[in-house]
Amino acid sequence: MSIKKLLLFLIIACFLTNNVFANNEYFQCNEKITKVRSSQSLEYSEGKNNGYSLIKLGLNSKSPVTTIHFKSTNTTDKISELVKNRNTKNTTLGFDLEFQTSKKDFGNYDIKYSFIKVNDTYAYTKKIFSWLKKENKSYDYDASSRCKKINKEKYLRLTGLIKTEIKKKNSYNWSAISKHPKSDKDFIATKLSTKKKAINLAIKKCYKFVTKNLNKIGYNDCYLSNTSNGKISKNYNQNKKEFENINNKISGKRIFALSWEGIDELIIGKLTFDENNMIGRINFNYPKDGSLCIGTYILSTKKGTWSLLCEEQQKNASGILEWDNQTGDITGNGKDSKGNELKFKVTSIN
Repeated sequence: MSIKKLLLFLIIACFLTNNVFANNEYFQCNEKITKVRSSQSLEYSEGKNNGYSLIKLGLNSKSPVTTIHFKSTNTTDKISELVKNRNTKNTTLGFDLEFQTSKKDFGNYDIKYSFIKVNDTYAYTKKIFSWLKKENKSYDYDASSRCKKINKEKYLRLTGLIKTEIKKKNSYNWSAISKHPKSDKDFIATKLSTKKKAINLAIKKCYKFVTKNLNKIGYNDCYLSNTSNGKISKNYNQNKKEFENINNKISGKRIFALSWEGIDELIIGKLTFDENNMIGRINFNYPKDGSLCIGTYILSTKKGTWSLLCEEQQKNASGILEWDNQTGDITGNGKDSKGNELKFKVTSIN
């Protein structure tokens, strides 16, 4: 075998090996500011969109190896790389990433991401402290996000790592369902290229039912029940009802009661909820000295996870929660770092 052929063989083998063993996932995470500790600008206020992170997770090691790009809504700057191929620290519910970064002639940043695994994606809280040289100002605030999984091609395009424009292909994902008052049957149209075509086919199927079963009486009673640019659920009415119940009942601020093994009195605290991201915050005062304890929780369909920290007491705890879609009640349980049990309940507000 010649040297040229040998080199070619080694290059191809290396390429194939990298592709076979690569285990990466990509996410786009739109952020919202949840708490401002100090700010000298109205651009940083609670509830305001902060920008978005593009995240690459390498999952071949025990803890994810992370690369993060960030685009702020408060500047016209292009998306920037915050950290590249950085090791993370595993936690009970996910992993943490803490680092410092800076922009030349602009400022320095201390950033901490706390990721929580939610089904096949992640949610996180993010602490940022920055001091900006040009403006001689500092900012200290928290943000949170529920990430959306994206493919590698989109990740590379959004980060600017590839600049080729990708033409959108016609997708045949549109579906529609029509119904008739005199039938329990769903008239379903699937895999259409446009919403209009899906609706027309679903209504046409209802018309056929009227022609065949109702002696051509009742065409005008056919109505559109649902449309979707993706998989359409057979239980869409129930899913919609549950989703509306969740959004209507679990929002704003609510009071919760917490029992903590080793503490005699019942703890009363406040809970806030972000409907869009299904991420909540927990705040209460530790009974023995009144110091502040803070936490977060993440919801997904009917269950979720929570974690909290009492920093001055050097105590932390985490666990699971679930809610009743009919009443809006939320219950949770878990343990602290010393194995003491915690239980809490949030009752719906009528």
